[in-house]
Amino acid sequence: MNIVIITQKPIQVLNLIYLLGSIDVFPSAIIAVKPGNVSTDHGLIDEYTDSISALKLQCNILAIPLHIVEKVSSDETINLLMSLKIDLILSLVDEILKENFIKTSIHGVVSAHGGILPNYRGVDCISWSILNNDDHRVGITAQLIDTGVDTGEIIDTQTINLSSVKPCTLNELHRKIFYKCKLFSFVRAVEMLVNNGNINSKKQNILEGKQYFSMHHRLREIVEKKLNII
Repeated sequence: MNIVIITQKPIQVLNLIYLLGSIDVFPSAIIAVKPGNVSTDHGLIDEYTDSISALKLQCNILAIPLHIVEKVSSDETINLLMSLKIDLILSLVDEILKENFIKTSIHGVVSAHGGILPNYRGVDCISWSILNNDDHRVGITAQLIDTGVDTGEIIDTQTINLSSVKPCTLNELHRKIFYKCKLFSFVRAVEMLVNNGNINSKKQNILEGKQYFSMHHRLREIVEKKLNII
């Protein structure tokens, strides 16, 4: 089974490798995408620089090929993916992927969206759900992505009991969701493929939700206040 991980955040892959190892699955290759615009992505660049060395070391220990590319959907990356004869791609990149990228994998590309689909598509969905008093829709959706914005087929959803983690900050909530839900959603998808030979998923009814965009800082302050009320 050829499982390939593509990422812009190497530190997340280190965690995912260990979780996949717990079900006796290891990636056949890892592709790390270099950070983009130096003028706007200082945080991403620092995170990448600090963690890529650790990922290289782990890949050497486990004999996992590590490929470093400049862009997610460049011809170089697509040609590399085609050469790997991939069964499934696990995507830890924050970009809309093109059709020629998705088609390089037999069973598609799995991503973990921060929000419950189909109700919350786009960005800052966890914050939007709290602002909308949709506390039961705070969590992660694993999806087989398509070329739209979080419009892919749904594999699995995992919610967090908001009352059990309050009071907290928004950053603390995101951390809890990451460690309790996000990476485990990839493991469940891989386990499904290994055990059943396919990934069960269902199409979204996008009319049940809508696409959200970056939340204004004034609204985010309201979300923070909501999270500090027990």
